[in-house]
Amino acid sequence: MNRERRDTPRIPIALEVMLKQADSRFQRCLTRNISLDGLYVETPDDVKIVPRHTAYIAIKIPESGRHRVHHFYARPVYVRDNGAAFVFDRVDMEGYAALLDLVFSRQPKG
Repeated sequence: MNRERRDTPRIPIALEVMLKQADSRFQRCLTRNISLDGLYVETPDDVKIVPRHTAYIAIKIPESGRHRVHHFYARPVYVRDNGAAFVFDRVDMEGYAALLDLVFSRQPKG
């Protein structure tokens, strides 16, 4: 039985992400899914996620027919060879509002 651990729904979506951890350079990645609590990021082969180290993540989120970049800090909670699940540490009000709109606008009606 696969039990969902999130408090909020997650949606499958591929969004462009710039990811930076510690002294590494920025890496272009894609999300696999996102929720109000965090996201799963697919990484290129040469990107290694450091467990328990806060990352800076810039996400291009669609808003009103265009894309806007929002900035987040998040910690990896599950790391695989080509990706990691992150939980958001700090989210500003604009970023949270963008996540709310994105996640709940893509939920099934009814």
